[in-house]
Amino acid sequence: MLAARQSDTVLRLIEMRIAEVWRWAHALAHPIARPAVPEEVARTLAVAAEDATLSEADYRAEARRLLAPWAPGARRPRPTRAAQVRERLAHDRRRIRPLLKALVALRLQGAAGDPVIAALRDLEVSYRDEWCWLYDWASAPVGQAWNGLIQSEDRSVAFRAFEAATLWAVRRGLRNGSLWLAHAEQYGGQHRVLVPEVRWVAERAAFLGRRDLPHTAEAFLARTLDQLHAGLEAVAAAAAAQELTLRPEGRLVLRDDPAWSVERSDAELLRTRLYARVGRAQLPELLLAIDSETHFSWELLGRAPSAPEELIPLYAAILVAAMALDGSDVAMMIPGVRLSAIRRAAWRLEDERALRRANDTVVAFLLAQPLAQQWGDGYEASSDMMSLDVSRHLWTARVDPKRRRHAVGTYTHVLDQWGIVCDQPLLLATRQAGAAIEGAVRQSLTRLERLAVDTHGYIDLGMALAKLLGFDLCPRLYSLRDRHLHVPRRFEVPASITDIVQPDVSLEPIRAHWDELLRLVATIELGWRTATDVLERFGSAARGDRIYRAGHALGQLLRTVHLCDYFTLPEFRRSVYQVLERGESVHALQRQICTQALPAKRGRRAEELIATSGALTLVTNCVMAWNTQRLQRAVDREAERTAPRFSIEALLPIGPVGHRHINFRGTYRFPIERYAARLVQSAA
Repeated sequence: MLAARQSDTVLRLIEMRIAEVWRWAHALAHPIARPAVPEEVARTLAVAAEDATLSEADYRAEARRLLAPWAPGARRPRPTRAAQVRERLAHDRRRIRPLLKALVALRLQGAAGDPVIAALRDLEVSYRDEWCWLYDWASAPVGQAWNGLIQSEDRSVAFRAFEAATLWAVRRGLRNGSLWLAHAEQYGGQHRVLVPEVRWVAERAAFLGRRDLPHTAEAFLARTLDQLHAGLEAVAAAAAAQELTLRPEGRLVLRDDPAWSVERSDAELLRTRLYARVGRAQLPELLLAIDSETHFSWELLGRAPSAPEELIPLYAAILVAAMALDGSDVAMMIPGVRLSAIRRAAWRLEDERALRRANDTVVAFLLAQPLAQQWGDGYEASSDMMSLDVSRHLWTARVDPKRRRHAVGTYTHVLDQWGIVCDQPLLLATRQAGAAIEGAVRQSLTRLERLAVDTHGYIDLGMALAKLLGFDLCPRLYSLRDRHLHVPRRFEVPASITDIVQPDVSLEPIRAHWDELLRLVATIELGWRTATDVLERFGSAARGDRIYRAGHALGQLLRTVHLCDYFTLPEFRRSVYQVLERGESVHALQRQICTQALPAKRGRRAEELIATSGALTLVTNCVMAWNTQRLQRAVDREAERTAPRFSIEALLPIGPVGHRHINFRGTYRFPIERYAARLVQSAA
């Protein structure tokens, strides 16, 4: 187990370093503009064109004379940005060669005849013999783009280009699983990702029964194509009714855009009135109050506490992990608590299952409040990632492109009734669609039917996997106006919307590889591999793979069905935006709880990141549960004084994420004597 984890860490670091080298080269590449003709020359040509006495031959001769200085540049093709990146890397050995030497020493494995493995063996011989000239018949291990540099007359430049091409091919092979280490787990190869054939054959019938899926693709495709046809007709009808506008360039504009929705005028007044009745609170007492109702500490301890004093170090450990505090500082802030006791309690937070059970008990308490039923039906959720600042010396740290700080991520699933039903640590720049699917499958509090995500949480293959797992992935796509509707070839499309339809989907891969696609879905459902690992191996790096082509084609059809609903159903659009905005509100609350960067000594191990993400989720859920309980009491008191009772529409925008009345800082005093009777129940 330790060897597998170390191997995965080394290969992850190598993969991150390769991506960093490419980003460096990409940052130095700039578009090359064509040389502009001076205005005087253009004016002279325009005047000559209007001269009736000038023959065509004389005009062409004059144009050649005037444009002669710019003719060579016009004939010479401009290098693309990708070509500039390849050129830059072909002249750099300081960054690339050390990585390749480390990879050669690892002895990666691949299928018989794999060109990347052959290239690594050739480089191994060259490094051993200190020979840095490339043989004449060499070619790029993957693709043709590098061959122009590899066939250069300068064979030392060709050798460095061959090194760079091999390094990028290695990264792609590690990502799609065509290269592997036998003793690694995450990088153990694509052949080890899928559930074993023997188990799949044994459980295939039961899996199809649970998911209500057909044995062949025909029935599923027939239903999807019927939905597709109805959706295209609805889009055409909406365009005819001017509910949406199709621009000549193929862009689409919605008349009722939920991004510009305005909150009810009385919402802020009602929110202020209700929160005024909630009252102020100190974070320690808030945790005690919720624990007395839910006993989440029992889940973390695995038993009922034997004495009230046993709980205070546990609460302190939760605050240390959730708020990125220093354990010694917290020990000095809480009278009578030793640092050693906090450290012992912190080990309990590294049990992911115990943390999940503790969070589930708090969310179940929140959902039991009548007010939660006014916020939603519990079958819809949103998922998104929030970055947590960390030290730049942490190996898992990556720069957040928005905030320009080194960070790791915590990926959360927030119900439409509020409450975080699942959380998981996630490295930045990791494919988020896998984490979205994994959380929806692993949460146990409700049966999700729709999961709203943003563009980062969506890929076509992920949409297909989510549908086969029993729920709809509902993306809010970036640049929605430029999105086209993909349909099968020779599919009947209303004439009025042909400008936004692309008939480029082939159904043959879906029919031919339906069983393998189902096996991939069963791999996630049975817990053989996480959805995050599956989509890392079958993402864009796996283009050309049969399972990828089948899932990508099916995902394109499902995305078109989703977009048809999104374009034509205003209530559906608003619900997607609403649940995504609730997720953003929860993240705003989490940023109020955790305001500083994680210490450099914390976060090196996966268990420490799990503890940080889970503890932050637990404190956030406790705050929302406490607010919900107090808001429920305030609503009941207001309803007694005011008639009629508050409408559902009035209560919808009032969520339990208020935090101005809660003191998260200061000296922590836990008045445990007030709650001891409910917190420490007799084991007898």
